[in-house]
Amino acid sequence: MRHGLRILVPYKDGDNWSIRGVVNPSKEERTAAKAALAQAREGITVGGVKYFPEAGLLGGGKHGLSWTEGPARAKDTGNPQGKFGSVADVNYAAQQASTLGPRKDGTFPLPAGHSCIMYMPDGSTGKPTQVFVKVYESGKVHAYPL
Repeated sequence: MRHGLRILVPYKDGDNWSIRGVVNPSKEERTAAKAALAQAREGITVGGVKYFPEAGLLGGGKHGLSWTEGPARAKDTGNPQGKFGSVADVNYAAQQASTLGPRKDGTFPLPAGHSCIMYMPDGSTGKPTQVFVKVYESGKVHAYPL
């Protein structure tokens, strides 16, 4: 049985943010989602250095937009696990990376209205307040919400 195209969008319920899939989005929603992903993959250039998120952050890699193992990993490790909730959240991490420079790392406060999620070892979820960012020599950015 075919279920149609599904895109992930941030969703706010009271004070809690989550990700929900929109099945069979409109042509405009599909176009906007594809454009946002393409722009994020390109990254940003500052001072002649291109900063771009590692591919997994924009897909199903650890802490990425469509990562599904967060709750199980939090339970198994006993450590909270952060997950990016939107392309804008990943872009924010890349922007912060550009303030660090290559071969450096740091922690930054997440902006108001972010859609990141924190999976807790007890099965609950929360809203992270920071993002850890590591910049490789190539400009590739590894990041995760804390």
